[in-house]
This record gives sequence, C-alpha cells and structure tokens, in this order.
Amino acid sequence: MRREFSGELRGPIIKDRLHYFLGGILLARDVAVPDLTTIDPHDVRAVQQNFRDVRGIAKITFLPTARDRFDALGSVTRGKTDYADITGLDDPSASTKVVAPTTVYEFGWTHTSVQSSFNARLAGFNASESHLGGLGVNVPGIQVFRLGRQPLFQNSTFNERLKPTSVGGNVTYKRETSFSGASNLLVVGGDYRRGSFRDVRTRNGGLTWFPYVDQVKGTIDVTNARSWPDAASQWGGEIHLNSDVEDAAVFVQDYLTPIPNVTISQGARLGRWKGYLTPIDTAGGRFLAARAQACLQASDKTFLEDALFHGVLGQAINLEQRGARKYPGHSNLDLRLERVFAKSFSFTADLFNALANDAIIERNLTVNDQVTNDPTSVFGAARGRVNPLALQIGLRLEF
Repeated sequence: MRREFSGELRGPIIKDRLHYFLGGILLARDVAVPDLTTIDPHDVRAVQQNFRDVRGIAKITFLPTARDRFDALGSVTRGKTDYADITGLDDPSASTKVVAPTTVYEFGWTHTSVQSSFNARLAGFNASESHLGGLGVNVPGIQVFRLGRQPLFQNSTFNERLKPTSVGGNVTYKRETSFSGASNLLVVGGDYRRGSFRDVRTRNGGLTWFPYVDQVKGTIDVTNARSWPDAASQWGGEIHLNSDVEDAAVFVQDYLTPIPNVTISQGARLGRWKGYLTPIDTAGGRFLAARAQACLQASDKTFLEDALFHGVLGQAINLEQRGARKYPGHSNLDLRLERVFAKSFSFTADLFNALANDAIIERNLTVNDQVTNDPTSVFGAARGRVNPLALQIGLRLEF
C-alpha cells in the first residue's frame, strides 16, 4: 500500500524584489513479502516492510538591482525503512532498520552587465545512512549451516553506518566583445571542493554462529544452543574507512568567431586532486593516499576515452577501482564549420589536432614505508602520453 501527500507554497514577499518557494512531500509504503517457509504460494510474512520518506525544500530569491540576483536553497530528506532487507526465508529479526537523513544547501550570486557576467556558487550536502540490527551490537546473528537455503535468525549479521559529506564552490567570469563583424567570448574561473566518506561496518556480537542441522531429526532449534549437535562461526568482513578528498582548479577558455558558423576555441585548465586516508589504528595519522595534478590545454569537453588511455598504458587496468585518478590533458585547436540549408538539413565538419597530451596519474600508498610506481602493483599507477589526430565529418538532419 502506498500513500503520498505533497504541497507547495510560493509567492512574492516584496514585489519584484524578494520571492520564496516552499515544498514538501511525504511518502509511505508498506510491502508484504511472500513467505518461502511454507508450501502455500499465497502466504506472506507476519511483518511488512515499512518505508517512510519525508522531503522538504525551501528557496528564496533576492533581486536588489536589475543586474544582481541572489539565490539560497535548502533541502532536507529523511528516509526510514523498517525490516529493510527482509526476505521470504530469513527470520524478520535478522533484518535491519535503515535511517538515512540528508541535508543539501546552495547559495548563489549572479551579476550581469552589458558585455560581461559574474557568477559565484557555494553548495554542499551532509548525509548519513545507518543499517542497524534490532538487538544491538552484542547479539550475534545465527545462520543455519547446511546445503541449500541458509536462513538467518536472531539479529542482523552486520551493523553499518555511512557518512558522506561534500562542500564546494566555483566562480566564473564571462566577457563578450564584438569587432569588425567578429565576436569573442572569454571565460575565466575556478572551483574548489572538499569531501569526506566514512564507512563503518562491524559484525554483531563479534561473530556469526553457524549451527549444523541435527542429522537424526533434520531440524534445528535456533533459540536453544544446547540442542545444537555442532556449530561453526565466522569472523571478519568488517569495514573501517575514513577518507577525505580535495579538488581545486582554475581555468580560462576563449571562443573566437571570426565569421558566422566558424568558431575557434582554445583554453587551459590547471587542476589538482588529493585523497587522504586515516587508519583505524590510533597510532597512525592521516596520510596522503592518492594525488593527481595536471595543466591541460583543451577545447571544451575534449577528453581521452578510456579505451585509448588504457591502450597507451599497454594494459587494461581499471584505474578507478584501484583508487587512482586520471587527468587527460590536451593542447588542442578545435575548428568547427556548420552550414544550414533550408532550416532542415545541416552539414558539420569538425577537425582537430591534439598537439600535446599528457595524462597523469599518481598514487602514493605506503607499505612498510615504501612507495612504488609499479603499474602492476595495487599500490602503484602508471603514466602515459599520446598524440592522436582525428578527423570527424558528420551529417545531421533536423525536423
């Protein structure tokens, strides 16, 4: 059964100057789960999965002058699920309760003039998500150890808490000039972002019991440990991740249109990225785990494809899964010619020559105080350079 309630309120506080918007929504859903422990296909579990989601948003816009605009936005979300991972086989006591609140915010300022504009933004979010068993951290989960289905009882195997956060901002200045039938657009800006991710997953009771089925009776009483003929146990599977990232860049981009339908663009971007890890061992401090930086010159949105990049390295390695990051750099001249015929057919020719490319990846994980750049090691990453030449001619039909 699903229920939904929503509403919004908007309007001016000061006419033509100050405006507001408020909105909210409540979602509620109950899901019946089939019971696989009986032979009746219509049987369902005694408890249902209960889902609740409450969301609210507020925005205010201030126009102090005809050329300035200020925006502030905030949003809050809170999700809650009882018996989140209930199945038709496991006992309901082995499922978890999920609570996931999130807060999002954004502030912006835009200033425009006849030939230029300035835009500044600050945005971020704080979130958390918990998956907790009903009997707490000191009660272990129980799982029947046998061939075929292995149902869970008593408590969830793990408790897990996740906490991602991020905050960042950017500024952009644009100026457009015209001369002798030509036009030029200059874009200058920078951005900065910091974020973190925490993931703590612990096994409830320190272990999970695996009682064996009685070979004579063919049954097991999961509530009476004395009746178990034998039992095994399992440890491990825990996660303690404490990571932080930092990303900053400055850029400049220029678009020159000497004649209609011909644009020459050239730009440069200097960026760096750093990733930090904090060991669970209190004796160890926060350390730089990965970093990457590049000064690249490129026309808009020209990036090396993964297949090309991996081909340069000479091996198919998923660098993202290894925790590294790639920064393709181009020194690039982009010339595009577009001609439209009768407003329904167009011809596009795109020719560019990547004069110099540099894709830089660095990883700095220490093992016994040793640092390696071995591309075959999980603690190393490689470097590669390419100079591709591409010619692209396309036809596009528009209706």
